[in-house]
Amino acid sequence: MKTLTRLLSAAALAGLFALPSFAQDAAAANPCESAERTELYTKYYEQKKNTNNQAPAFETAKQYLAKYETACPDQYSQAVRKFHDAYEKASGAAQVQNAFYTAVNAKDARKAIEAGRALAAREPDNSAVYLLTAYTAYNGVVTKGAPVYQDPAVMAETVAAANRAIEMIQAGKEPKDISGKVSWAPFKGREDALAWANFWAGTLQYKTAPEAAVKQLIAVAQSNVAEVKEQPTVYTVIAAALEGERAALAQKYTATCKELTPECEVMLANLNQFVDRQIDAYARAVAFEKDAARKAEWMKILEELYKSRNNGTTDGLQAKIDAVRTTPLLVTTPVTTPPPPTPTPAPNGQTTPEKKP
Repeated sequence: MKTLTRLLSAAALAGLFALPSFAQDAAAANPCESAERTELYTKYYEQKKNTNNQAPAFETAKQYLAKYETACPDQYSQAVRKFHDAYEKASGAAQVQNAFYTAVNAKDARKAIEAGRALAAREPDNSAVYLLTAYTAYNGVVTKGAPVYQDPAVMAETVAAANRAIEMIQAGKEPKDISGKVSWAPFKGREDALAWANFWAGTLQYKTAPEAAVKQLIAVAQSNVAEVKEQPTVYTVIAAALEGERAALAQKYTATCKELTPECEVMLANLNQFVDRQIDAYARAVAFEKDAARKAEWMKILEELYKSRNNGTTDGLQAKIDAVRTTPLLVTTPVTTPPPPTPTPAPNGQTTPEKKP
């Protein structure tokens, strides 16, 4: 075996595996010195040279290890094992990657979710897995006629994937393509990807988690990504998500506020804030909507809300609609103390605080 050891050392210097020259005199008693082992190792070695297709070398390596790894735990068996494990790992990763990207390209939401889980287990820091899962699944649940259209389970998976993508991107984990290079495709960049991910999660969870939905859609509206922030759905969903809180507060106000106590003044101020935010949201939906029928629908709702806050008139409403591109989305904080009294003219022309009823 001195000859075998010398050959292995020379191979290490050259960066290649040496072809063993096993001694033949002890072949009958020692399988590690057999011609059969030499031939199988030689076959593996020659096949391994073909870096374009090492599948045959992998199959030969399996045969070699099955016959000689336990009996001959030397440098040669260790080298074959190292190649075998590395190839198996890379092969398995490639299969998972191919399954995921095939599902994404085929717009198959369920398969993308399933393969995405497997790929995320192998690439836990790759935000592309979650971005593309959410992208594929969202398109499936909102497309009429798609197998997963309006599917609650897929909607939940979409929201979870979008939220995980947002979390990872904000933590600095960039998306990588199948080759391992940073790639934001099919998005234009970081802000574009975040805006769409917030849009997907916000629009799908406004019924189940309205506060979270509003927060995410505010992020969309405050972004610089016009393609997303000018989607009318952003604003109709904000208005719809706010409606639950407004309705609950209105019911409480009606039931408890027979007089305008300080507590009721606070409730009324918050009610008015909800309506003002809904007016602002619907004004943006009307401004951005291109479909005439939907625009008319949003306009009808907007007019009623606007009248309720403007003495039954729509004076100034069109100017508000026209200004949405140059004014920020209305965001308020809850009122916690009664507003100051509204001044009223005194007989001498000065003002005096209005008395509470």
